[in-house]
Amino acid sequence: MATFSDLAQAMTAVAGDLLEADRVAGVSDARSVGSSYGTAVRPFREILAYTFSLEDPRRVLIDRPARPIHVPYLLANILWTVAGSDAVDEIGYWNPRAMNFSDDGACIRSAPGPRLFGAVEQFAMARRRLTSDPSTRRAIMLLVDPADLTADTKDIPCIASLQFFLRGGRLSAIGTMRSQSAIMVMPYDIPLLTSLQCLMARELGVEVGTYTHHCNSLHFYEEELAVTESVAAGDLTNVTMPAICSLPGLRQLASRMTEMRAVPIATIRSWAHEAERDRSHSFSSVVQRILLGHVLDTAGDRELAAVLLAGAGAVGGLSGPATRAGRS
Repeated sequence: MATFSDLAQAMTAVAGDLLEADRVAGVSDARSVGSSYGTAVRPFREILAYTFSLEDPRRVLIDRPARPIHVPYLLANILWTVAGSDAVDEIGYWNPRAMNFSDDGACIRSAPGPRLFGAVEQFAMARRRLTSDPSTRRAIMLLVDPADLTADTKDIPCIASLQFFLRGGRLSAIGTMRSQSAIMVMPYDIPLLTSLQCLMARELGVEVGTYTHHCNSLHFYEEELAVTESVAAGDLTNVTMPAICSLPGLRQLASRMTEMRAVPIATIRSWAHEAERDRSHSFSSVVQRILLGHVLDTAGDRELAAVLLAGAGAVGGLSGPATRAGRS
């Protein structure tokens, strides 16, 4: 198993391996994005049971000119998850393609939030396991269930599980993917999973260990060949995520994120000026700057948006207007 210092390095290796992988005929399921919901044949290249590790789970943001990462959506997805939400309108504001995965126009069935932070509270249960028995092998959060196999739905979870191990005073994690779109979606999935790992480490008061990513099916669609070749050539760099804030702090940010879609633009500008006075570069400060910057940019106030992003450090540098075309 290969170990990489950051996600940019891992992505380059992944893309190179996939370019040598076998071609598979497109799926025929008309309820799957793999067939464009029955409207297209999408052959893909695939490697089964592919695994790699990251030494630093915070070094997971990539700058990729060939297909820029939409950082506002990436951060919104983390907040949407810890809020326990499955509402498509909440995440659809940040990624309009989310509506394509909804069966009823109201919810996304595969949303990780309710499965991790909903009625069962798997995250809290895993934390209790690790607190009461630091050597436990039972701190695993499951994002798939038997009903997913038979459900008549557009979407079932791509993430199968996330398991934590507290070893040597450090919290390591293993994420297992049922299906992993390597080029377009993995740059969003891994920051979500490693953010949950960093959050759990903060809750336990321990250092973060390694993150291991296992993909049952690692693949890219042949229409993504040009981007894959660019990534394999090393056309990307890495940016480090700021240290994550507490769970209550994340939920407060999630509430503010929800409000951003409903309040007048004058209120957004007021919040933006408040955010501009915070020069801490904390997780909360960076996230608020980037989300508010996106709202302002969408509303046409690009001057104030640019001021906010400039104060968000390296992460803000990934979040400029060019990323609007990079939604996945």
